[in-house]
Amino acid sequence: MNVKIFEYRTILACSIDEAWSFFSTPSNIKFITKFPPIVDVSESRQGDLAIHFGYSFYSYEWHATLKNNPECYSFTDIAVKPPYPFTFWRHDHRFETFQSRTVMVDTMTVESKWPSMFLRFFFNRMFRSREKQMKKIQLAY
Repeated sequence: MNVKIFEYRTILACSIDEAWSFFSTPSNIKFITKFPPIVDVSESRQGDLAIHFGYSFYSYEWHATLKNNPECYSFTDIAVKPPYPFTFWRHDHRFETFQSRTVMVDTMTVESKWPSMFLRFFFNRMFRSREKQMKKIQLAY
């Protein structure tokens, strides 16, 4: 299986410090994620994250290790045991200032049993859904 990289950029309607404050709090993911739906989020003292996703017909718990780099306004989550179809999952979150705007750059590095075409569709849908939720709570334009 090949490593696939997917990048998505979102222009935020807040300062880089406000963005960092919101996005570096793991439980805030539930406010911006409707697909897939989040039931619960918990973080251990060691910085590990557990997210319980659920539909009426299917649910699973996602475990990831978090690595924060506040000096660079970035953090990474690496799945401990990625759900099917993924065999590896690394999600880098980076916040940058560009022309007086804050830009959130999400970079997905994955290995998957699915072809790139399907992954692009999945990630586009996931990030567009998050961007829509960010607009509702006035975090994005």
